[in-house]
Amino acid sequence: MTLGAVAIGLTEFVPAGLLPQIADGMLGAEYVGSHSRAEGHAGWMITAYALGVVVGAPLIAALTARMPRKRLVVGLLVLFVLGTLASATSVPSSSKRSTTPTRQRPNQ
Repeated sequence: MTLGAVAIGLTEFVPAGLLPQIADGMLGAEYVGSHSRAEGHAGWMITAYALGVVVGAPLIAALTARMPRKRLVVGLLVLFVLGTLASATSVPSSSKRSTTPTRQRPNQ
């Protein structure tokens, strides 16, 4: 149970520290044009996820109030792991990223 809580906590807090990398990876051309604007858009994506958690957690609690807690936690943890695996193994979509030139790094 503790490991599950740590895993879920990491998925909620780690993206804030990775904002520049998320912006670059998801919004490539926009990131090259304006770092702050792209990071702002990536920040809104993280905010949308957080709002989903805020709305979803009480909703799940209300809808599953009569289920045995252990069974519920195990089921939700399995669902979480499957979703994470699907996300990790997914093929990148043909978004803006595939059609934009790569960002050039200055020579040092």
